[in-house]
Amino acid sequence: MIQDSGNLNPKLTQWLADYTANGGTVISFIGDSVAKKVGAPEAANVSVNTGAIPVDYISSTKQSLSFEALASSVSEYKITNTEKTSALLVTDNKIVGYKHQYQKGQLIQIGAVIHDSFNTGAYAFLKDIPQRRAILDDLLLENNMQTHFSIKEKTERIEIFGRKAPQDEKLWITVKSGQLERTRVHVKIHPDLIKNKKTIYELKNILTGKTQKIAGEVLIENGFPINLEANDSGAFLVTPL
Repeated sequence: MIQDSGNLNPKLTQWLADYTANGGTVISFIGDSVAKKVGAPEAANVSVNTGAIPVDYISSTKQSLSFEALASSVSEYKITNTEKTSALLVTDNKIVGYKHQYQKGQLIQIGAVIHDSFNTGAYAFLKDIPQRRAILDDLLLENNMQTHFSIKEKTERIEIFGRKAPQDEKLWITVKSGQLERTRVHVKIHPDLIKNKKTIYELKNILTGKTQKIAGEVLIENGFPINLEANDSGAFLVTPL
């Protein structure tokens, strides 16, 4: 998965195109840098309206799902080759997301942002969060993708954003709560990001500056604990020692 702001690094764009050609699946949100590289449909129109518009998700594994997207963040696509490309997200008979076969793999282009509300103050009050979550989960399941961060308790309305620079073992993790009460959860890290279970890691709370030491195997099996106030967020840096 990648969020493309429209000025994606050319080397990364080429790598993603090659990855797709060799049988991988790339899910691209917003920008269409990869689409241009692989010859997939580019945005034909970008909405400049305000407010929200209903978006329907076309799934091969679930019942109909829909959510409301900010009109200002919706791109429309024209599909001319239906043998390679099929609609995935639609609104008012307009295609705002699609699947495109490219050589051995596929590109999934998302033009109606699903995850933007997860990191806003309105998160706790939105009615369509379960549908948004279900769409993202379905995309991951259908394409055999795994998340690298998870909440042990499976608590609803808590999201994790993680990132890692190439050739760097540090992990930057942001946790956002949409709960209306104080919540304690554990953030688990996928084994792919922990090279050695026996390695000791320093966990730093970026907002408070507090640190603690924790073993890699604990991060994998149980996760590190955090306390979040109502509608709160936290930022953490995980560094191997």
